[in-house]
Amino acid sequence: GLQFGIFFLAVANIMEGHRSGYWHKLGLPSWYRMTSILQAALLLVVVIFKICWATNAMLGPEGSPKRYWPNPSDGVKSVAELVDRMFLLLAAVLPTFETMAFLFFYFPKLHVVRLQVSLPVDETSGSFNLLSKDNRDLL
Repeated sequence: GLQFGIFFLAVANIMEGHRSGYWHKLGLPSWYRMTSILQAALLLVVVIFKICWATNAMLGPEGSPKRYWPNPSDGVKSVAELVDRMFLLLAAVLPTFETMAFLFFYFPKLHVVRLQVSLPVDETSGSFNLLSKDNRDLL
């Protein structure tokens, strides 16, 4: 489930970046959209394979007739290892490098959102008093 969540997050980022015009405002090259879509498509293929492989493993021990692949060959096991590495690359490594590239090349144009938490402070003690009835109503 979490792996599908990562895929849908990638798709949402692509849709938001393209449809809102944000990528255009940043001045990203025209090929960036296509490579992002390709990355999301590869991620989907990888996630589907990983879920099938994990489901197969949960159906019983190796050799069990309940499994989709009762006795996977060494080649299939090698493909599964490659797909695991591809998932790591597509879901963790590439987004990290992409973020670093955005910060390095497009930092002045990036939209910055600043979040601030403000709690009422007791003026006599200078701290937030959770036990005060007025403050409990705020939480």
